[in-house]
Order: sequence, then structure tokens, then C-alpha cells
Amino acid sequence: MLNKTIVLLMALGALGCAPRETVTVDADVSQEDLAPYQAPGTASVTGQGFMRQRGGTVVTCAGEDVYLMPDLPPIRNAIQALAGGHDVELAGARRWGPAAHRSQCDAQGNFAFENLPAATWQVLTTVSWEVDRRPQGGGLARVVTTTDGEVTNVLLTDADVVTAF
Repeated sequence: MLNKTIVLLMALGALGCAPRETVTVDADVSQEDLAPYQAPGTASVTGQGFMRQRGGTVVTCAGEDVYLMPDLPPIRNAIQALAGGHDVELAGARRWGPAAHRSQCDAQGNFAFENLPAATWQVLTTVSWEVDRRPQGGGLARVVTTTDGEVTNVLLTDADVVTAF
């Protein structure tokens, strides 16, 4: 699961045309920092990922993985590096285990995460398409906060682009 998250972070940057510098982000955090994210809970996150093309057509994240990651410094640093035009490698992230969650966008770009603890998270996905064999779209990320017993709805849109293809 976490290896797929690392792949997502790298893929968010790798679809661009020009070669990019890879930045290694130290993702080694204490079990104390991860504990609030690993506990079972009663919160949920539902959402949709999409971008609008210049002509107004909406493209969703259909079929793409969506990740819900603890809003901890390593993830924030990785997103900042992506936004700065770098590829990202997370080092030392193996022990995150159940703190990292993965879902998948359906055909309409909808996704959901359930049984979450109350915490602050980063939601990440990609929306992509091609124009003249060139990748378009981008990686999207947004901070969400969950509350026990409540459903948090999030829209990942053009406003949430951290890296454009």
C-alpha cells in the first residue's frame, strides 16, 4: 500500500515532458505521530476529483487511485516539492502501514474512505488526458479534517493542482 503511495507521488510529477530533479523526502516519523491515524474510527471522507479543460469539458479521475495520507510534515514536504516541479521519493515510509489509505475513483470521479479516526489528512489523486499525444491534467491534493461520526465531502478540482502535466 505505501509503495503505491510512493509511486503516486512520483507519478504526479513524472508525467510532465521535461526531465525533473528527484527530491528525497525523509518520511520516517515516530509511532507516536502515526498512532492517531491508525486507530479505527467512525468518520468518512467522500469526494470527487475532476478538472475542466479549456473548452469546458470536465475530465474526472476515473480509474485513478486516490490516497488519504496523514497530514504530517513528510507528506506536506513531498507535496511542496511536487508543486516546485520536482519528482519525489519518500524515504523511510514503510512503517506508515494502516495510517495510509487507498481508494479508487469511479467513472464519475467519486471516491470514499470509511472507518477513519478524527484527524487531518491530505487527499491526493491525478486527473489526466492526452492532447496530440501529450499528457494533460495534473496531480491534485487537498487537506481535509475528519470528525467522528461525520462524513466530510471534498472536491478535488483545478484549484487543487500541485503539479501540471
